[in-house]
Amino acid sequence: MELIIFCTESILISFFLFFLIFWNHYSINTSIDDNNIVTYNLVLTRQLDFDLFSEMSLPESDIIIAADVLYNPELATQVGRRIYEAISQNDKIPKLIVTDSQKFHGTDFLVEVTELKELSSLLKERGLEQLQWEMRQLKQVCASGVLVDEDQTYDVDVRMICWGWESQ
Repeated sequence: MELIIFCTESILISFFLFFLIFWNHYSINTSIDDNNIVTYNLVLTRQLDFDLFSEMSLPESDIIIAADVLYNPELATQVGRRIYEAISQNDKIPKLIVTDSQKFHGTDFLVEVTELKELSSLLKERGLEQLQWEMRQLKQVCASGVLVDEDQTYDVDVRMICWGWESQ
């Protein structure tokens, strides 16, 4: 299984822990032998330094995750273009998870990226679901930030794309 995650380093650590918990339900096998020794078959990962703005093709993957990285219109546009590339130009179509808790002006790549407007008709032709944002509220999130000395607990409204999970 190939997984691509676009995120900051701190989010990567949190997301990797989430991924291990989430994936435990699907493909981390746990077994206990006759001597009560537990064996875990974990997912092996490797780090790939990939520049979203490069001319390099996006590696094929089973899952693409873009976790809270839509900080400005240019970055959001490039994430949108890479999603278009992953869905339209690869034989293996990945599942997507995109989260955006900030919702900065100009970062809605579904509206801003011309290629994704074209992708809509391609998805329709293939009988696949459309890409669309869903709003979710995370209750009682405990987090800290760069300008905040102590943890704060608050509710967070997040927009999210969760695509490709139903069709497979």
